[in-house]
Amino acid sequence: MSFQSPGSLAYSLWNSPNTIYPNAGSTGTIRENGGTGMCMQIDHASSPPNMVRMATCNGDDAEKWTDYYNTATRRTEYQSYWAYHDDGATSLCLSFDIADGDVIRADPCLPGGGTSYWYQQWGTS
Repeated sequence: MSFQSPGSLAYSLWNSPNTIYPNAGSTGTIRENGGTGMCMQIDHASSPPNMVRMATCNGDDAEKWTDYYNTATRRTEYQSYWAYHDDGATSLCLSFDIADGDVIRADPCLPGGGTSYWYQQWGTS
């Protein structure tokens, strides 16, 4: 799946991991299109915390996202692999944040259809 990100990630096109069937969840990086070697990476130490930045892909868990298809909204949700597996099983999903100036961050979520927050839904179905 390719999508266009708003705000701080400069309206780039990004390629993400793909779910094979609803709610299956595959994990991988969300990479900038065009072979630039840049990935979306959660920055836990940012202020405010858990902003998502564009960084050189390095295989770190902070740049891994688990893709879930939400059958209720027909959109994709991306859960931070790092937050769930390395930071105490916290569910944080990729979110569009208008309040902080149209940036991408990670916010609490229930991936796979547990919530229908518009700012955590990605895709064009």
